[in-house]
Amino acid sequence: MRGTTRRVASGVTALALLGLAACTPATPAQQPTQSSQTTQTSQNARTQVRGPQADYLVFYAEGRQRQALDAVTHAGGTKVSEDTRLGYIMAKGGRDGFAEAVGGDAAVVGVSQDRSIGHATATPGRSFPEAGALRNGRAAGEPLAGRQWDMRMIGADRANAKNPGSKDVLVAVIDTGIDGKHPDIAPNFDRELSRNFVTDKPKDENGETLDGPCEVAGCKDPVDQDDDGHGTHVASTIASPINGIGIAGVAPGVRLVNVRAGQDSGFFFLKPSLDALAYAGDIGVDVANLSYYVDPWLYNCARNPADTRKEQLEQQAIVTGMQRAIDYARKKGVTIISALGNGSTDLGRPTADDKSPGYPEGSAKARKVDNTCLNVPAESNGVISVSALGPSGRKAVYSDYGAEQTDVAAPGGDTTDGQGAKATRSILAAA
Repeated sequence: MRGTTRRVASGVTALALLGLAACTPATPAQQPTQSSQTTQTSQNARTQVRGPQADYLVFYAEGRQRQALDAVTHAGGTKVSEDTRLGYIMAKGGRDGFAEAVGGDAAVVGVSQDRSIGHATATPGRSFPEAGALRNGRAAGEPLAGRQWDMRMIGADRANAKNPGSKDVLVAVIDTGIDGKHPDIAPNFDRELSRNFVTDKPKDENGETLDGPCEVAGCKDPVDQDDDGHGTHVASTIASPINGIGIAGVAPGVRLVNVRAGQDSGFFFLKPSLDALAYAGDIGVDVANLSYYVDPWLYNCARNPADTRKEQLEQQAIVTGMQRAIDYARKKGVTIISALGNGSTDLGRPTADDKSPGYPEGSAKARKVDNTCLNVPAESNGVISVSALGPSGRKAVYSDYGAEQTDVAAPGGDTTDGQGAKATRSILAAA
């Protein structure tokens, strides 16, 4: 399990979600125009690729699909698949030199290696029993409502009494999963629409434990499972029902759909995030919550001299790919919410990054960054970004901030803020 420093408090999106029944998406960011520059391939003949192969996401400029495919071929790679919605080719190529060769072509705007997935047999004897029967018909204050200072701060308790939200409103939690069997989530959980775009990875690229043993054959968890717990906490904060159990969420009458993009270990890679956002748009999601940043870069810089060319191309791919996925979802009517982060940093004036690349673990290096480097998706165009507050209303000590970056602030919890037990200064939600 990874530490919580890279996570965002699951309650920070509460205020933004209050208006989900009435909010409409902003005008989508303008798509890049086709370049008039003649495509220059990095090599005149196909490179003879030897050694280990890897999968890559090759993002091409608008209208440059064929040229990008030619660049893949000239670099000795082969096309595996393609997503024309978001403008990228999934290609297979050599681990050494392929990204740089393809990235030298004018038609290509970013190249990211798609992380390999491990396989293991299911852990014998491990099971996830069905939740007990739900208690229905109790619309009075929930048992733990008295400890929900977060809901009182934003007036959600009063709003719920008048309008708890409609089942016609669909909220996607793009996270580590949702425990759809949890009794304080199950009534609002849409299992049919939920999808898991992640395959568990028992070990990382260095052979170290990452997600741990797989619970099911094929290492792909069911759509109602969350081994990490973060996504479940987020989902509960958004829409735990009024059912006489535990708490009530911000909008206890809406439907929750699990659109999983995060590993059990808490890593969020590019391809699952792209798939999740595109799927959210395709199924008519109204609001999507993304409480994470895309690994392995905390800050994505286009031309940082501390990075290799391959690392620069990967960061360009993250910025470009996520922006295209965000634009695609917004054109389909999705309002996208993201928390700013847990680094206690002014994102308008970042100076250093010693946490990237965060995968494989142990590969991070110290580098200088500035405001041209982006935390994705929090600083992507068209995203409503939220900072966290403690119970007194001050900024939570861990929360990132920024005059340009912060759209709204909402309760996230802060155990250093005020008097009383630490539990009463946190956000209560299902886990």
